[in-house]
Amino acid sequence: MPARDYYDILGISRKASQEEIKKAYRQLARKYHPDVSKEADAAAKFKEVQEAYDVLSDPQKRTAYDQFGHAGVGMGAGAASDRSERWSYGPGGAKVYTWTNEGRPGEPDFDMNDLFGDLFSGAARTDRWTRGRGRARPRPETARGTDVEHQVTLAFEQAVWGTKMRLSLQQPNEQGQVHSETIEVKIPPGVTNGSKVRVKGKGNPGFAGGAPGDLYITVNVTPHPYFRREGNDIYVDVPVTVAEAIRGARVTIPTIDGPTVLTIPPGASGGQKLRLRGKGAPNPKKPEQERGDQYVVLKVVVPKEPPEGLDEALDKLQEATGDPREGLGWRL
Repeated sequence: MPARDYYDILGISRKASQEEIKKAYRQLARKYHPDVSKEADAAAKFKEVQEAYDVLSDPQKRTAYDQFGHAGVGMGAGAASDRSERWSYGPGGAKVYTWTNEGRPGEPDFDMNDLFGDLFSGAARTDRWTRGRGRARPRPETARGTDVEHQVTLAFEQAVWGTKMRLSLQQPNEQGQVHSETIEVKIPPGVTNGSKVRVKGKGNPGFAGGAPGDLYITVNVTPHPYFRREGNDIYVDVPVTVAEAIRGARVTIPTIDGPTVLTIPPGASGGQKLRLRGKGAPNPKKPEQERGDQYVVLKVVVPKEPPEGLDEALDKLQEATGDPREGLGWRL
C-alpha cells in the first residue's frame, strides 16, 4: 500500500506555516495517543502522525519531501537527521518518549511528555510521567466527571405534590467497567414540564480522583383530564345553567385538595373567573410556604332546544333585562 501524504495525515495544506503544522500535530497527537485513545488502531495512527510531523516540522526534510515525495525523505539526512528519539521505561512498563534537536542553535528540545502533560488533564494515565532528563512530573490533574441527563414522566398530581421514584442507572466507573445502581430520587412539589431535578454525584465518574458529575432529571408532566396549570395557578372549567348564572348557586367542584363547594354569585357571565385563594400548586422554591390559586372559569350552558313553555318565560326575561348591546356606541 503506498504511503499516505504527510500533509493529508496532519490535515493541512501544502502552504501551511510551521505554527499551523505544530497546532495540527498537537491536536492529532492528543487524539491518537495510545494512553488516551480507545480506537483499535490508535498506536498506528499516532506513529503515522509523529512521522509526518518529524518531516514537515524540519525545513530541510520538508523541502526534500515537497520535491521528491517519500523518496526524498532520506535525502540530505546527514544535515537533517539531528533530531533523535530517546525513550525509557517508566513505572508500570510505560514507554516515555523524548525528542531532541541537538545541533540546532536556537531551537529548544521538544519533550513529548511536556506536550501531553500540558494537554491531557483528563488522560487515562495513572502512572507518573517522567522527562527524558530524569525530572519527575506530577500526576495529571484531576478532572470532574461529566453530567448525565435522564427524563421521567409524572402524573399531574405527582408534579403538584412531589413524589419519590426509583431509578436504575447503568454507569461506567473510572476503569471503564459498567455497573448497575438503583437509587431513590425525590421529586420536589411544584415541578412543571421541563423542570430539572439535580441529583449530586450520580453522573459519570471523574478522572484521577476527580469528583463525579451530577445527574439531571428532566420532568415531563402528562395532561390532566380537567385541570390545567399556568405557573403555580390551576384552572378548571365549570359548566353552569342559565338559571344558576342568573340567580346564583352553590355547586360542588374539584380542587387538587379534594371536592369543595363554590358559591356562584347572581348574574354571573360565561367566561367569568372565580378565584379560590391558595388552592393552586406549591411554589417549587418555597413548597411549604407558598401556593398558587385555583381559578374557576364559568361556562354557561344554553339548551339547544328550549323546553316547551319556556318561550313565554324567555320573553319576559328579555323584556326585563333589555338589550345588553345598547350603549356600546356601535354605528350600524
